Amino acid sequence: MATALSSRELGMLLHLKKRQVELEFKKHLVKEDEEKMQEIKVELEAVNRGAERILSKMNEKNVKLVIPFLDEIKKYEDKLSSLSKEKIIEALRSKTGEVYESLEQKSKLVKSNLEQKDDIGRLNVFLYRIPEEVRKKLIPHIQKGRIQEEIEIDERIGENLAILLRRIGISAEFDSTRKVLFCSNEPHSEKKFIVNNCVVWIPESFDGLFEKNEKNLREIGMKLQLKNAERQIREFGEAESIEFETFQQDYMEFLALRNKMLEVFSNSDEIL
Repeated sequence: MATALSSRELGMLLHLKKRQVELEFKKHLVKEDEEKMQEIKVELEAVNRGAERILSKMNEKNVKLVIPFLDEIKKYEDKLSSLSKEKIIEALRSKTGEVYESLEQKSKLVKSNLEQKDDIGRLNVFLYRIPEEVRKKLIPHIQKGRIQEEIEIDERIGENLAILLRRIGISAEFDSTRKVLFCSNEPHSEKKFIVNNCVVWIPESFDGLFEKNEKNLREIGMKLQLKNAERQIREFGEAESIEFETFQQDYMEFLALRNKMLEVFSNSDEIL
């Protein structure tokens, strides 16, 4: 039976790759401190094992991670690769000059990808579910970070693809009449929220309602925590018991409303 590969794992690989680079650089900074060096080596080994586990699954399924804005990231990496670590450390300390500017621009792109890592994982699963010839046509545009020309694409793929691309910062629209994907400057019609440490996207039509509901959940949740703490040290009277039950009912209603709104967007972990 083939090993499953999830979109969350593909997104996590971005984080692990970044951490590998950071730890290798830190080794240079603490080379005179044996204790810190050992700590870094232990963490690096754990990071490498995690990355290798995911890469092994990817190799089994013949999957290569498609990274948005990779061309731009590589442009800065090429500039920095010829420099000594001492030169880079000097630029980081001074926070000025061309070297620091390249470091900062690369860092912004990498950070943006990490913030969207779950959606990048979902995009990659989507890409490996569509025909290979379509995937090959799309990859250069994703790596460039923009749709450079109109792309003829099947209607069953186009709309979902446009949504996924917009979520990772690539302007895209799908024209169902002409069946083409194209670059668009139209504002994104969804808003991003963090729910239970996961990114979710809510249509603008739900924006105000969702935000208000999340505020209600936080407020009622805090009241419930306080009441629960009080119940540990004393017995509630009838009025307090009724109040506590009301808080519980309100919380469940707000939670049900959140789940109903989230049904509009599938936040599930996609599997290959």
